[in-house]
Amino acid sequence: MKKFLAVLFSVVILATFMAVPALAESSPEGEVIHKVEVITNSTGEDVTTTHEVKDGETITLTKTEGSDYEFKGWVITGDYEIVSGTLTSDTIVIKPLGDITVEELYDVETEPSEPNDSDKAPQTGNGALMVTVLLTAGAFVAMVATKKAVRA
Repeated sequence: MKKFLAVLFSVVILATFMAVPALAESSPEGEVIHKVEVITNSTGEDVTTTHEVKDGETITLTKTEGSDYEFKGWVITGDYEIVSGTLTSDTIVIKPLGDITVEELYDVETEPSEPNDSDKAPQTGNGALMVTVLLTAGAFVAMVATKKAVRA
């Protein structure tokens, strides 16, 4: 009888400890913060500032005033949505979907890259490169298999 009670007591204790995590509230997750790095060359030299934007919030970017150079537009790398304005507007409001880099372009001695006029974020990743590699590898395998079949 003592063994039975000891086993029963152990089962009750074990069941209690297993149930505690199931009854506990989920731990709160920290806020997601996106880093927005803004690079400007309005003086002819690159100047970088960094901002933090909470997930789901927006940031308003306005061209630097007082530059002797002509403003060309914005080049944004990373995932984002344009809320208002365009990539050639003096002011643009964007919602970062991850960490992004924004370049404010001016026509200075060295020609900066042309801004993208699209109101959508450019496609990122190496999907096209991966497809090209796979197609090339498949063509190579087919060519080798065909040569072996011709020799046989």
